[in-house]
Amino acid sequence: LHALRCAEPSLLNKPTAIIAGEGKNAALAYVSPEAEDVEPNLAVPIAMARSPGIVLRTRDVNAEAEAMRLVIAAAFSLSPRVEITSPGTCTVDLQGADPERTETAMRLRVTELTRMGLPAKAGAAETPLIAWYAAQCADPLLVVREKAGFLANLPLAFAEPTLQQSEVLREWGIQFLGQLTA
Repeated sequence: LHALRCAEPSLLNKPTAIIAGEGKNAALAYVSPEAEDVEPNLAVPIAMARSPGIVLRTRDVNAEAEAMRLVIAAAFSLSPRVEITSPGTCTVDLQGADPERTETAMRLRVTELTRMGLPAKAGAAETPLIAWYAAQCADPLLVVREKAGFLANLPLAFAEPTLQQSEVLREWGIQFLGQLTA
């Protein structure tokens, strides 16, 4: 959705949704915050009735590829060691980088991507996993300098445990990642 809005700036600030499926099976896959009273998985006719001005589009793979190129370029501006970890996500190895200059550069890259219509978040930490958690909590940038303090109140759900694992950990009284790592 963000990639489409980046490619088609006229969609910014308009209720917009990406549809998936065809005919009777067509439903909303992604929904912009401006599209009130609709949510993903809602049937298209119902969405149109609830939000008469909603703009419906299908995925644009070219826009998605261009958006990913912008994310990758931003990542490579921070370090030559970049890994594409999932669609729209890069992990950057900042080992050996000057922390103060890197934090400033990260903030600048996040701001640039956001201005282009790609609301970005970034997290930095001693490991890629903790950095991933930090990025999920970021607004828009979070640098974790002390792992134990960061994990102390981070809900266990961030680790995406299975239902069985969640039940066992709950029986042990573990609700936060800090408790688990302790």
